[in-house]
Amino acid sequence: MELSRPSSHTSAQQALDPAIKEIAACFSPGSILSAEPFQSDEFSLVFLVRSKAEGLEKKWCLKRHTQTTSEQLSLRQSIMTGLKKRGCLLIPQLIESSDGRFHVEGLGAHWSACTYIEADPAFAWSKPGWKKEHCLSAGAALARFHAAGRSLLTTVPHKKALLLAEADRTRLLLPVWLETSLEHARETLSEQGLARDPLLNSVVQSAPRLMENLKDVLGEIARLRQGDGHCLPVNDKQISIGSTGTSQCLLTTVVHGDFHPGNVLFFGADVKAILDFDHLQAGSPMYDLGYAAVMFCSLPGPHAQGNWLAGFAPESAARADCLDQSLLAALLSGYKQGLFTENSEEQANRETEFKQILAGPALNLYIQLSCHLLIYWLLQKYPHSDARQKVFVRDILARSLALLSSTNCAK
Repeated sequence: MELSRPSSHTSAQQALDPAIKEIAACFSPGSILSAEPFQSDEFSLVFLVRSKAEGLEKKWCLKRHTQTTSEQLSLRQSIMTGLKKRGCLLIPQLIESSDGRFHVEGLGAHWSACTYIEADPAFAWSKPGWKKEHCLSAGAALARFHAAGRSLLTTVPHKKALLLAEADRTRLLLPVWLETSLEHARETLSEQGLARDPLLNSVVQSAPRLMENLKDVLGEIARLRQGDGHCLPVNDKQISIGSTGTSQCLLTTVVHGDFHPGNVLFFGADVKAILDFDHLQAGSPMYDLGYAAVMFCSLPGPHAQGNWLAGFAPESAARADCLDQSLLAALLSGYKQGLFTENSEEQANRETEFKQILAGPALNLYIQLSCHLLIYWLLQKYPHSDARQKVFVRDILARSLALLSSTNCAK
């Protein structure tokens, strides 16, 4: 979920809704002056709260969580706290409620609070405005996040097991989710008379091919997870990479799961905070890198408006036409820099390992997986979007389809 400035049309009466004010009061001993909503979606809503206690005013954020259980939220919050203790200072500080917990229940949802981060306005990831320097620092921040995650999972194996179970659930259910969303899209196109939309029609009519592509991608990832490749660990196992021995930078770690420009706050080109931890799981760091490559580096435009399934680019051409190569190089360079260790020999080994990893199939596979996740999400969102949102959904959908077409995901 992306954060933006509070809507200008929000009235004071809306901002001080009594029910919201009551929930906010659970996290503040003083008086609530205002609670202005940031951008909302079907999964969450964030308010910028201004409160006053002992003569001092402060700003903080109140977030609504839907489609999540108290147990899931508690796990995510404990992971956030653990990552922060292990040196990932880019995670906002959670605020305790009056009863000592980090979330409360109300209005049919769970609510949490965290400190407000002074930063530049958040990027709207539907409108690329970031530059190479943003990608460089975002890559470094992601590497530090993963380093803290590896340290955390080493010391709390029970949390690792829970996060691995969440990742396994996603892998098992994604084909079902995608197939269901394609069928619903087909019904919606018929009911709403949108059959003239060539892009959506192409997606729906090509559902069997999409499902075959997803099956291939998941199969290749499973093979690599067994150690027959360059990229993925299986639980605690480390993967041998060529002559360099064991890769330290690909141990199972905490995966953010939604690392895009709208979930990273910048001040200038420096990362100030990482946001939105609703998709935490345990897995390969390549999951986040592949997703970030799509979200930071995919090119907007009409590149997938034509016959996007007509053919697939050769392996050597993968990603070249659909990703901004300068942004991608900056993102990956930043990640490599973020793997820094005080031991110069170890640092050299990690950089060599990372270079070899990028030469393998892992990044392309996770780019493809990310595209399937986005297609599933966008097909759900499209029927309920207004005209302005539909333009955005179509563009991101086109980017995802173009990337699938260029990453050799068909046999």
